[in-house]
Amino acid sequence: MTYKQRLKPSRLKLGLGFIYFVAGLLLFGWLWRQALQSQWHGNDDFSWVEQGRDSLTVKTLIPEYSRLIFWKIPGNTLVNTSHGYSTYQWKNVFTLGQIEGQGGRVLIRTSQETLGLAVAGWQAGGKTNLSWWDKLKWWYLTKFKTKQVITIDLGETPAWRAGSLSDGSRVWQVVEYQLDQLVNQETFSQAIAAESLSVSLVNDRYLSRVIRNHGIELVSVGSQEAVPEQTTIWVKETAQKDSLTVSWLKRLLPQAEVEVGAPEDYWSAIVIVLGKDYN
Repeated sequence: MTYKQRLKPSRLKLGLGFIYFVAGLLLFGWLWRQALQSQWHGNDDFSWVEQGRDSLTVKTLIPEYSRLIFWKIPGNTLVNTSHGYSTYQWKNVFTLGQIEGQGGRVLIRTSQETLGLAVAGWQAGGKTNLSWWDKLKWWYLTKFKTKQVITIDLGETPAWRAGSLSDGSRVWQVVEYQLDQLVNQETFSQAIAAESLSVSLVNDRYLSRVIRNHGIELVSVGSQEAVPEQTTIWVKETAQKDSLTVSWLKRLLPQAEVEVGAPEDYWSAIVIVLGKDYN
């Protein structure tokens, strides 16, 4: 075998090795970008809503109690759809939001406002905002770290009331008070409640129920004439920025800035001023 004949296989191996290396870098970069879009840290409670054909399921994982909850929701439940879309059946909310390219966002916010439960993820058909990292963490924690699995068919609870439309078809309506009792009972955080950090909420948009149901003391709900552009979570002391309460509120309002020095006229430990970026 001549020198040139020996050289050709070597060049081929080097070429293939370089191609595999570049492909590996591209794959790693894609996975990394997907991981950065994660909706969930994995060590705190997390809820996401799955859209079915005629029903929905909100799935809640609470690591604090090693508890997994499936909230089964009748799809023909009448709800006040978020972002000003009026009243529609829950199963149609995603499709409605898709008209303006925000089906997932409308589904999440409507589910959160209706249930009084923090919802951060969604899946409808083959579309979702959950990253591969979110799915991997969910699989691992539900498979190996969950000790209690609860399935609640909301259509069979006092929180759901049967009704009918003008054409005689049956629908369901939400009894908010009964629903709050149920959500609070299952998701109330003892660890956050133990911090006893009271909260005032300014410019509320159906967020007060979510905060109360999670175990946070909400002492006042108000509004102001000039709504700021940016949502801000104000704390009185710097150390409170690292509290479980503020960490949870930051996950609930990921667009919010956390600042020290609460506005005047509020004596609570934390003041949340919702801005146009939330509303």
